[in-house]
Amino acid sequence: MSEKTVSRLQPLWQIKNFLLPYTKRLIVYAVAMFGAAGANLALPQGIRYFIDNAMHTQMQLVETTAIVIGIGILLMTFTTLRYYVITWVGERVIADIRDAVFARVITLSTPFFELRRTGEIISRLTSDVATLQVVLTSSASIALRSIVMMIGAIILMFLTNLKLSIFALIAVPIVVATVMSMGRLVKRLSEQFQDSVADVGSLVEESLNAIRTVQAYNLQQSIQQRFHAAVEDSFAKAQRRVKIRTLTLLIAGIASYSAVSLVIWIGGSDVVQGELSAGELTAFMIYTVIAAVSIGSLSEIWGNLQQAAGATARLFELLNEQPEIDSIDHPTPLPHKGGQIEFSAVSFAYPTRPDILILKALNLRIQPGETLALVGLSGSGKSTLMNLLLRYYDPLEGEIRFNGVPLKELSLHSLRSALAIVPQDPTIFSEPILENIAIGNPEATEEQIMEAAMAANAHEFIMQLPHGYHSHVGEKGIALSGGQRQRIAIARALLRNPEVLLLDEATSALDAENERLVQEALNRLTHNRTTLVIAHRLATVKNADRIAVIGDGEVQEIGTHEELIQKNGTYAHLAALQFHDQFAVTTSNTVVNLSPDASGQ
Repeated sequence: MSEKTVSRLQPLWQIKNFLLPYTKRLIVYAVAMFGAAGANLALPQGIRYFIDNAMHTQMQLVETTAIVIGIGILLMTFTTLRYYVITWVGERVIADIRDAVFARVITLSTPFFELRRTGEIISRLTSDVATLQVVLTSSASIALRSIVMMIGAIILMFLTNLKLSIFALIAVPIVVATVMSMGRLVKRLSEQFQDSVADVGSLVEESLNAIRTVQAYNLQQSIQQRFHAAVEDSFAKAQRRVKIRTLTLLIAGIASYSAVSLVIWIGGSDVVQGELSAGELTAFMIYTVIAAVSIGSLSEIWGNLQQAAGATARLFELLNEQPEIDSIDHPTPLPHKGGQIEFSAVSFAYPTRPDILILKALNLRIQPGETLALVGLSGSGKSTLMNLLLRYYDPLEGEIRFNGVPLKELSLHSLRSALAIVPQDPTIFSEPILENIAIGNPEATEEQIMEAAMAANAHEFIMQLPHGYHSHVGEKGIALSGGQRQRIAIARALLRNPEVLLLDEATSALDAENERLVQEALNRLTHNRTTLVIAHRLATVKNADRIAVIGDGEVQEIGTHEELIQKNGTYAHLAALQFHDQFAVTTSNTVVNLSPDASGQ
């Protein structure tokens, strides 16, 4: 095999580490494969002996028939064993690879997912794995068997008749040259096809996740047109790949069977002239057919291997991806000091916008047990502070300390175990409510989960569901209201019992009754623990211990509600706008309610 050939198939060599644990089974496979090949190649000799000798006496006929039957039994036994072993190993390795790739993906840092489409990642775990699965469970076995059969058949052809062998092998250079020249093109087209399949998957995933928006804005036709265009592009790429592979098969087939026809004509002439027995010609022709079929199979399998090489490269690109943010080898144990947090001269820009600093040398200290509210205009960096505290990202400059220890010196597990977040739109998994709450503490008992739900004002509505805590509520909790999802998230946080609680607009999208229920649950959750609150509605944070106004990437003001009002700065301006609007609404409603009385005067 040439250096270029090895290079084109190089990605497939990465699978070897997944094959090593099953070495013993692969040895059994090799024995079965060579046994089946040996029996297959011995069969023409039995047929040769049958034609040339067995017809002379009844005893020879019986003996020859018994030999042929014995060879057939050996052939089927080894073939069955070979098939079972390689299929088992292939399926096991595919499961291991799929497991390993997914395990790697879910450890990757947030910046990775900002630069990759979810549909593309899903395509690699499904379509690319399926392509590789065909090779490991079928194509690779066929290729190895074809190589052994081809080599064995060619050797026996030469041993049977040298002259006919030379004529029979005329087609080999043509077939090999065709397959090798087309291989690189097939691989490139296969990679393009896999990318187009990923585009289709991304569009499906995006559209279905936003199905309500699609339907609300009557986007069905527009989305369908985009999907049709993506499918047609994928089909066009598949057609180009199929055309090349079909052309390869055509050239290889014509060359192979032309050589076989030539051999039949020359060999038949030799039999007529008495230079070759009928048995020898028959055996030789069977070997020629075996060699031709093997070469034809290799030309087909070569395309599959090229396609699998592209799929493997994409899979192992994910598998070899390293998290940008990870724990150090010997992290510092997290001391429990009540949840003290300190941002020291922290500067940060998101990877997708590296030229725009969101935070600029920001300094902020949060005391243990303190409730600190973050307010400011959208895009000022409030959520960014939480993202940095959770170590979804690392600062470009400066340092963040938790209980006196720099975040980079803590393990990600211990850091995040000490934090709990209740976001504006909580994630509800397609699992029973019991398991959704248990995310906060997987080791919690059912009784502890129910206690957390009660404290979160969630127990009552949960018990009204068809199966209570074992009810499924649809993908992303679609069967629950916004307030119910919030209370599930609060129960989850209560169960975790974190040192630090992060509330990101936890009540902003709720009606008055749900807000009251959620706020009651939050009051229980925030009691005696450090709490960081993001809020646009200042009425929800008036009673915070301190309020920090974030703007232009830094802390512009900090203090209590009353202190900031007296400063008459940014916070006082925001408060005047919000509370004035509320007053105007109240006044307007009063006027409307009083107008009938006024008209009656």
